[in-house]
Amino acid sequence: MTPTGAVRDATVGSVMTGPVLTVCASDTCCDARRMLGDHWTGPVPVVSAQGLIVGVLRRAALDAACPSGLRDPWGTQRVAGLMDHRVVTVGVDDRLDHARDLMELRQVNRLPVVDGHLHVLGVLDRRVLPGPRRGASRLREVR
Repeated sequence: MTPTGAVRDATVGSVMTGPVLTVCASDTCCDARRMLGDHWTGPVPVVSAQGLIVGVLRRAALDAACPSGLRDPWGTQRVAGLMDHRVVTVGVDDRLDHARDLMELRQVNRLPVVDGHLHVLGVLDRRVLPGPRRGASRLREVR
């Protein structure tokens, strides 16, 4: 099998990391900051009370809402009000070439990996994808 064929046939589940830390949409920003600590990078999946992915929380949004770094002034700001609802996911059985194309098209470096019921199983990071990156301009032409 050629390296290109290996990438085409490999699945997200073979290189994803997991389990992954998530926050609940109903958590306060203070709770989210405490849970995530100071060293988190990249968007964090946000889940509903039922454990289904409903968005992603970006550090910049949390920093803007809680500039003190510890708490918002009243302790009532919820993650649901800060999260990005436009979440893009991949399935554990999706092919890596599909995931790479999606990352290029959406200009993201990490994708939450979900099962068929939208439960978060892990995260796929662009850095673990084998082979060269393709240009987003090529993908736009294909659309």
